[in-house]
Amino acid sequence: MSTSKSYTLSKIVPNAKLLSIKNFGEILIGCPSEVIKPLLERGKLPEYCVLTLRTMRQGRNLLDVEFLFYMISFYKKEKKKPFHFICTREQKSRIIEVLKEALRGPDFLNLLISLLPEKLPGLLEGALKWRRSPRHDEQQNRRAIMKALLQRIHQLPGLNAAYRQGMREHLTTDQLVRSVSACCKPLEKFLPGWHTRLARAWVQAKLLTKECEYFKSGYDSTEKEIYKHVEFLIFDQEGVAILKEGRRTVRIHQAEACYFEIQSGRDIRLEVDMLENEPPLDRAPLLPQPFSPP
Repeated sequence: MSTSKSYTLSKIVPNAKLLSIKNFGEILIGCPSEVIKPLLERGKLPEYCVLTLRTMRQGRNLLDVEFLFYMISFYKKEKKKPFHFICTREQKSRIIEVLKEALRGPDFLNLLISLLPEKLPGLLEGALKWRRSPRHDEQQNRRAIMKALLQRIHQLPGLNAAYRQGMREHLTTDQLVRSVSACCKPLEKFLPGWHTRLARAWVQAKLLTKECEYFKSGYDSTEKEIYKHVEFLIFDQEGVAILKEGRRTVRIHQAEACYFEIQSGRDIRLEVDMLENEPPLDRAPLLPQPFSPP
């Protein structure tokens, strides 16, 4: 712990520290999922959360922002000030996507991708003569290829009509699949032996989407729901963010990943090295293989 008359810097859990500044408030540095329990035990939320440039360590996610977001939303009525994430522009985009999926569930295309075998995009790539772009990584290519497949599926005559008729008749999932599968037979031309599996995945994705729409009915259909709870402060090109509360201004400079220089007036000049706050590698839980996002 580091203390002075103007601030207190303490370790909460590995990969997370809490900076409390007099006449300003509290700043959480780092956001692993383990930080939620001590914050709940305190019964008090900080006003800011600073995200580190490094997001993974030994296959473990160091930025589980959705857990903190849930906590913020529960405390919303008690908080008078908005909560701020301090991050890069790229991190903001990823956070928005994560929170949208956490609140409303995955979109139809992601559901369809998750229900199909890993090898299907490779087969489809040859069938559609898809050209890989060097600007896209493997996951982006997979989504692009599957998006092309989805367009082919939606062009099949009678597909949606068969699905809607089956829903009106309260058919079982297997009955729906048989009905839709008949409409998917043209896909045999470029994916032999796959039209039934595609039909089943498509029906399951449609049903899961309908279920998600039911449970998300209380949420706004745009990002407004997220911005009701949090705001974002973006590091500039030099890695600097300026925070202001009343007469107090705090300057945070992320000079490199996990290393911060923090200044406020004449009385606060400190350096925060998050790497000193990590468990030793011999005590850190190791995964048998690197994490591969779904």
